[in-house]
Amino acid sequence: MRRRRLLKSFLRFTIPALATLLFAAMTAFGQSDTGRITGVLTDQNGAVVPGATIVVKNDKTSEERTATSTSDGTYIVASLKPSIYSVTATTQGLSTSAANVQVLVGQEVKLNLVLQTTGVEAKRLRFRRPAPSETCRETL
Repeated sequence: MRRRRLLKSFLRFTIPALATLLFAAMTAFGQSDTGRITGVLTDQNGAVVPGATIVVKNDKTSEERTATSTSDGTYIVASLKPSIYSVTATTQGLSTSAANVQVLVGQEVKLNLVLQTTGVEAKRLRFRRPAPSETCRETL
């Protein structure tokens, strides 16, 4: 009888203590020493820009990471060490957009970029008729 009571008492305190330790260990492993940059790429009219290339460069180490915007214009560059980063986004037919951001430990920096359409260069072509002396004449 005494053993049974002692076992119940032991289990009543041991199981919650073990559960608390397990939970604390899981949350400790969930913490990270990195951050990330996320955002949405749009054009000047607010339309999303899929397939754009995003380059994130660490200003201190010159390390570069590249990402591509998804079909809804979003991008994520994860596992970035704390530092200041230069972010550029480019795609065909739109101008390059750039910004500098600081990433801290465990931080998610939201950086939405707007790409402008590039001007279309129009050229006027002029044609001239050849002068009569420049035409070929057949003589018999």
